[in-house]
Amino acid sequence: MKKIMARCYSLLRKACCFLSSKSKKKSFKEGKTFVYKYLDEIFCSSEDTYEEILKRYSNNSDYWSEQEIYTLKKYFPKTYSEIKNVLIDSFFELFEEKPVLMDIGCAGGEWTLTFSEKCKEIDGYEYSGKMVESANAEASKRGITNVKFYQADASEMKLDKVYDSAMVLGLFIYIRQDDVAVKIIQNIYDHLKPGAYICTRDTMNDENIGKILMFNKSNGYTAFYRSRDEYYRLFKEVGFELHREFILNEINSRRMRFLHVGNIWKKTE
Repeated sequence: MKKIMARCYSLLRKACCFLSSKSKKKSFKEGKTFVYKYLDEIFCSSEDTYEEILKRYSNNSDYWSEQEIYTLKKYFPKTYSEIKNVLIDSFFELFEEKPVLMDIGCAGGEWTLTFSEKCKEIDGYEYSGKMVESANAEASKRGITNVKFYQADASEMKLDKVYDSAMVLGLFIYIRQDDVAVKIIQNIYDHLKPGAYICTRDTMNDENIGKILMFNKSNGYTAFYRSRDEYYRLFKEVGFELHREFILNEINSRRMRFLHVGNIWKKTE
């Protein structure tokens, strides 16, 4: 009987501890490091902690180089519609004539192909060679002749071409190092005409910290959610000025707050 009572007491204590821990909502605070796990996703606010996570779980595979196609419209149709509306109503309305446009981080060419009729030419640049192949095949299948796709590292590419405008729709969430992000932005800046506009969209953290880092231990997917201030600092450091901002969505997910933001930037003279 004593053993049964002791066992019941032990189980009751564990249950109370569990309920207590569930009631304490985890959050990220400036100056402190928290690790939050959700299914296979691990979030943290420290570069050192993130390195430890990578050492423990990463198999050193490159998630994006293995991708053949990615379609926002299929997985996030509401987000796709929101971005499309911003581009139609606010971005392409800025041009008196059809622009020559570069699409950086174009993935499978979803946006490039969608807006081919609004441009004189569009060149899509993507890190994944497999997605570039898929995008070129899709353009050929649709008979779209003013679009071309190229495999390229956005931080290193040097082109003998200057563009009227650019789209960068969802790239910087995957760029961990700020210096690499600045190199990409500088590269875009250098390949644009004076006064050119670019449209960006990314998800940012609304937790008032510089960066939340995420790693998915099941597939190696990574994402880096900068604060809005940190994100904007990167563009202003290069020489872009903010023309318009669009809060596409406010997201409360994984016990954290995020903002899905669209921006139109202008290259200063």
